[in-house]
Amino acid sequence: MRVNAFRDINLVLRTEKDLYYSFPWADNVVDCTFWSALLCKDGNRRGWLSDAHIELWVLYMMYYRPDNANWVAVSPFFNTMLLKRQMPLYYADGITYGVPWFSQSVHKVYFPVNETEVHWVLAELDICSGVITLYDSLGGPRNPDEDGRPWWENWRNVLAEHLPLYLYESEVLQRKNIDPSSDYITFRWAQNLPIQGPTYGDCGVWLCIFLYRLTHELSLDASDPVEVALAYREQLTAFYWKYKMIVPNPNVM
Repeated sequence: MRVNAFRDINLVLRTEKDLYYSFPWADNVVDCTFWSALLCKDGNRRGWLSDAHIELWVLYMMYYRPDNANWVAVSPFFNTMLLKRQMPLYYADGITYGVPWFSQSVHKVYFPVNETEVHWVLAELDICSGVITLYDSLGGPRNPDEDGRPWWENWRNVLAEHLPLYLYESEVLQRKNIDPSSDYITFRWAQNLPIQGPTYGDCGVWLCIFLYRLTHELSLDASDPVEVALAYREQLTAFYWKYKMIVPNPNVM
């Protein structure tokens, strides 16, 4: 299967590679590589979505988030900073997205997890219980304790230790009257999810699908995951292209 040929985008990629684009809901600026990845015309033709793609989708979701929603979503850089044991409090206190996590209506935090340059997974933190559910388009272990993959073992260890400190420093625990125990953060992999196909690097596309469907309380089922991912990739491309705005080169002062 191949991604639908968007003639106007392909023409731009061939003739005007030095253009830069922004979107109405974000200040982020992207270049031609943004479109190349969506169309699976990147270097290895795998269609791997980068931090730029994922963050732009998160920003879109937060821009149009209903005021009474019980969830928030954050940038992929949030997880990266936690792994470095940093304290990016501006994600939780409302400065970045306008919605503080300590709001009584907020129960869930969605954050992208990137096993560096390997695989995207969507994490869902239930603030009250401390349970982190992982939505993985490659599947996942039924028992996290039996998962011996070094990267994920380190990730779980760091988050189990550092995330409670982050939630304390950002006053989320205090304002929600949560008294975390030593094992406050626990992990589970969602089961019976659609499994991505082998042709393209669709994990980022599936992350976008999972995030949209979970926040809109839609079913995650897909009778043909390969077809669903391909169609969603094409819809994402068409959507972004429709609302793009050409902007000056941000690297030129």
